[in-house]
Amino acid sequence: MKTSRYNVIYSQESGYILYNTYTCQTLYLSSELAEILSEYDTCIDDLSSLHPSFFKALVDGGFVIHNNVDEIEAVEQLRLDSLADPSQYHLTINPTLDCNFHCWYCYESKVKDSEMSPRTIKSTISLIDNILCKNPQLKRFHLYFFGGEPLLKFNEVIKPVLKAFSEKTKGRDIFRTVQITTNGALLNDEMLSFFKNCGIFTAFQITFDGYGDNHNKSRFSKIHPKSYQLLIKNVKKLLEKEIFVTVRVNYTHKNAEDLIRILDEFKDCSEEERKRIIYTPVRIWQDATNAVTKRACDNISINKSDCIVTAKSNESIKYAASLGMNVMPINSIDSVRNPCKHSYVNAASINYNGDVFKCCARAFNDDNREGILKTDGTIEWKDDLNSRIFRKRTDFNHVCKECILFPVCGGGCVQTFKDFNEEYCLYRFDEKSKLEAVKRLVSLTKM
Repeated sequence: MKTSRYNVIYSQESGYILYNTYTCQTLYLSSELAEILSEYDTCIDDLSSLHPSFFKALVDGGFVIHNNVDEIEAVEQLRLDSLADPSQYHLTINPTLDCNFHCWYCYESKVKDSEMSPRTIKSTISLIDNILCKNPQLKRFHLYFFGGEPLLKFNEVIKPVLKAFSEKTKGRDIFRTVQITTNGALLNDEMLSFFKNCGIFTAFQITFDGYGDNHNKSRFSKIHPKSYQLLIKNVKKLLEKEIFVTVRVNYTHKNAEDLIRILDEFKDCSEEERKRIIYTPVRIWQDATNAVTKRACDNISINKSDCIVTAKSNESIKYAASLGMNVMPINSIDSVRNPCKHSYVNAASINYNGDVFKCCARAFNDDNREGILKTDGTIEWKDDLNSRIFRKRTDFNHVCKECILFPVCGGGCVQTFKDFNEEYCLYRFDEKSKLEAVKRLVSLTKM
């Protein structure tokens, strides 16, 4: 037997915590047991006679494993199995790439007056038919409307597609969801009633760019020059309709103080309404320290300002939880077992013009296009797409082989892996940051 390469141990007030990032198991150790484990690390079999109950707990939790277990290969297989999950499908639709706002940080190129044509709508509905027909193990079907601002084409695209989706999945043993990512300014009573009565679990994501005037200055619109209070009002309307809302707050080092002030806007909501809020603070990528390649990390350190901003974000997360809100970081800590929805094999993003993409966090342009939606509702994917999805991380990013977080991070999502042609680490090769991630995982297992 041998100790797992994915054991992490750290001290706490009453002793030590032992956590395994592959099995996600936790053991609480006294100082004496922690010392024993350290002493017998290289001759772990001897522990079976010295302390049989402790040895059994270590084996049961995957902290001690058989000598012939290839843990790196096991993680790779776990990651690939997750991505190939046949029980779910994630379908994203962009009704338009036009938008009624001009946000300075947006990575999309606005396409004025763009709209999904009746022909592409018909092909998209045929795609839904094909997904239902060709995926007999399907148990969860998730539909997303993105853009652009999708509510600009509520009548023209969202209503016919969602009605077809509802009719074709009705009566099947499939959990159905729909999520609308919107700036929230166009929501009206007709839309609220439609989504409330569509018979499908519905959620919205609405973004704030700071508190009050900070938001209004960042999110420019001639039609809605002071949209902040309008969005607060519309979020509360959704909550009253028993619809879940992801309140995403984009922040920078200049307005991180606004996070708690925005949360205070919802203190007058009922306890049940606040339970339907999913709070997600996101540092705008142009403002963040995001260089993660080995070359960059050798020259760039996280500065004091970044630490202060991170502390303010963490403070707001604790405050949101104290108000009874759900909290969801933009990226899952465990992206191996819970990958980004666009990373799955069973995932597609259909643009208004019939172009097909995997990732929605990159511009919808020719360079990033991964396929084309054909008139019969099938997708013609690029030849190398599956090979890229199933490519082993450790074959190309060798630093993952030695990382304690590999069973959790997995080297990042499919798009992240595609972006780099050199070694990189999403935790910036910082062992302290990795340990903090483990501590967050442990805290989640306690909840």
